[in-house]
Amino acid sequence: MRDFFNFIMLELKRTATKKYIIALVLVFVLQIINLQTEFVKANELKEKEAQFQTVGQKYFEKIRSYDVYSVYGIQILFQKSALDVLFDTSIVPEDVTSKIDSISSLRINNDLKGNALDPRKLGADTGFSGTLFFLMSLMALAYGFLAYGRRAFQKSLSSLLTSLKVFFSVSLTRLGVIALTLVLMSGIVVVMAAVHGIPFTTGDWAGLAGYMTAAFLKLACFFFLGVISSFARHKNTGLVIAFAAWYLFLITIPGYINSMAAKKLPASTADYQSELDKFEIVSEYEDGVAKKHGSFNRKNFDVFVGEAENFWNNDYKKVAGVEQGLYDRISAFTDYYWSLSALMPVTFFQCTGNEVSSRGYENYLAFYKYTHELQYLFVRFYIDRCFYNDPRQIVSFIKAAENIYHARAILPRNFKKGVSYGFIWILVLAAAALYRFHKYLYTIRAARELSGENHPMIVSKGETKFFYMNKLHGLNEKLFNLLCGRLNTGEPLKIEIANQDLTENKERQDFVYICHPDSIPDDITAGALSTFILKQARVSRPQRNDVYAALETQKIRRKIFSELEGEQQSKVYSLLLPYLKKDIYLLDNIGNEMPRWFISEINDIMLHWASEGASVIYLTTEREIKQEDFESGNKKPDIIEKKMWPQLLSHLKGLAD
Repeated sequence: MRDFFNFIMLELKRTATKKYIIALVLVFVLQIINLQTEFVKANELKEKEAQFQTVGQKYFEKIRSYDVYSVYGIQILFQKSALDVLFDTSIVPEDVTSKIDSISSLRINNDLKGNALDPRKLGADTGFSGTLFFLMSLMALAYGFLAYGRRAFQKSLSSLLTSLKVFFSVSLTRLGVIALTLVLMSGIVVVMAAVHGIPFTTGDWAGLAGYMTAAFLKLACFFFLGVISSFARHKNTGLVIAFAAWYLFLITIPGYINSMAAKKLPASTADYQSELDKFEIVSEYEDGVAKKHGSFNRKNFDVFVGEAENFWNNDYKKVAGVEQGLYDRISAFTDYYWSLSALMPVTFFQCTGNEVSSRGYENYLAFYKYTHELQYLFVRFYIDRCFYNDPRQIVSFIKAAENIYHARAILPRNFKKGVSYGFIWILVLAAAALYRFHKYLYTIRAARELSGENHPMIVSKGETKFFYMNKLHGLNEKLFNLLCGRLNTGEPLKIEIANQDLTENKERQDFVYICHPDSIPDDITAGALSTFILKQARVSRPQRNDVYAALETQKIRRKIFSELEGEQQSKVYSLLLPYLKKDIYLLDNIGNEMPRWFISEINDIMLHWASEGASVIYLTTEREIKQEDFESGNKKPDIIEKKMWPQLLSHLKGLAD
């Protein structure tokens, strides 16, 4: 657990480097600008509500009869919630009202009963939610793409800890950073709402939490898509795969799913047909009454009271049935859309945002139902006031703020299902990423097989040996795999290290693979690398402080390691490597194009390891190594004294060709 925590701290420090911090700061600034504009508009909601009621009251004051009142009807305002500031596009547009009268009409403006409910228009935001949808998904993709960079460095990490732990330490840490970013974004929303004096209801809190949960599921999937893409053999190929995956999962597949859902929408003509059906019901009733009783007057008052009650008990129920039928069709479509949207994290994110905005299908249906209920009461109100009260006394049907429908941030009914499917997607993509990571680490990219059955590679305990490797043979990769316990039964060359034949031994060895300084990723500082190595080697705090002091003297502790000069990189390596304690050391050409003094220093370190009983292997692509390159003071390394480089090449000619 201590090693695992050490890996997590290294990954956190990688994320804390300048390029990541600048990217996050820019996103936060963009979101603050988006929210500032929307919160200013949100402050106008109460004023808009008051104006709507004032206008309604003034119209009512001019009404002189219930007949006029019944024709003019009642207007009802759809008032969105505070969380709508996060969204530009939702199913219900801005400034929606409905109108009811005492006969048959129930109208919601903008033709919201037809194709205006099309889910394909979701996701086109440019504000807060648009940033989460487009920009943050692209950043999560890049964050995953850069997570496991530099293959040789990942080999070094995997030699210190298992590849499984390396994979999960990096992935879990970066997923944690994504989650923390969303928490901070939520904090910005809450703080800015408080600054602008906009209170959050319990529903708003739950909606914000649910929306950020859906956002995390979506971003986590794009993170793993980036990880999978990064393991392509060539970086440019990986970038193409990453962008294609981003477009496919963000645009193409969600667009297809939304198109499938849109086919189930009630036709736009259904609204007009329902109005026509209601008109025919009312017309037939009025024509029948007129033929039967003539026109209305005080003499046949009681007759018309009976006819009014007859309309209420029979014909009006038919009118209400037409409205309910259309409501049921829209409700069935909504359930179908919710079921489809739960299948993918992106469509689930869109669906959740649509509902949390308070202008989604759930609130639309509730608004429809609320309007329908008020119409029912208004018809009853009209009958009662006209036939059972003094019709000259005009009383308002609206009490308090009944003509205002306050929409709420609501989680969609498929929320639990969507979260479950989202985690399944994450697990599947994580499994695919882990598989690709293992392929990335252990695939031998050699163009030719090793030959040389009569030239075994033998390195005993307490011995240091240099080996030439032809890049086409991939000796470094094969040795790494064998030391990890991955048996290669097709290998003709006998490789015996520390008295064990690695071609037959399946056990993982206690070893460390040391990569070239150029293989250190460009988001790790010299200080972060030092802390990681020293803690991994269980170095005491005073000794760590000595190393830090040396780095401070060189003024390189806080600098990105890959940006250091070769002399400075060599200094960091020479400070850290002596603290490593392993049975086997595999150095992969780390002196290539480095200062000569560094090669000499490395040789001394290798001799120190060998003196402690370790087996030390140095692989190089250089056919000749000058003797003076390995001189340390006046003393020549034992390995050079025992076997000069040309003799070694002759001994291992099967490896050199």
